[in-house]
Amino acid sequence: MYKRRSPIPRMAAPKRQPEGMIVYECLRWLLDQGYYVWRNATGACKIGRRWMRFGFKGSGDIIGLTKTGHFLSVEVKSPKGRLRPEQAVFMARVNREGGKALVARSVADLKEAGL
Repeated sequence: MYKRRSPIPRMAAPKRQPEGMIVYECLRWLLDQGYYVWRNATGACKIGRRWMRFGFKGSGDIIGLTKTGHFLSVEVKSPKGRLRPEQAVFMARVNREGGKALVARSVADLKEAGL
């Protein structure tokens, strides 16, 4: 029988970063449920003498599409983590425009949100 390959590359789950582990678990769960999602990285790095920014400031740790084709953004936080102002603005905009944006501190939060 054909076994579906996971779109997540083979890698060890993060061990020292509680938020990184939660991102990994949420991403695995969403993919197993059939959602089209991926890890979204934002930040900056220095290439030569220039700083290069990547990603959209405030966007969620996981982005993709809901099963109905709407934009999905999941901001993952540790149990004590707080949203930065640009993250709250991004989430409000996504929800206002018909997408779904939420904060997840565990997979249980995704289930609670109806995903």
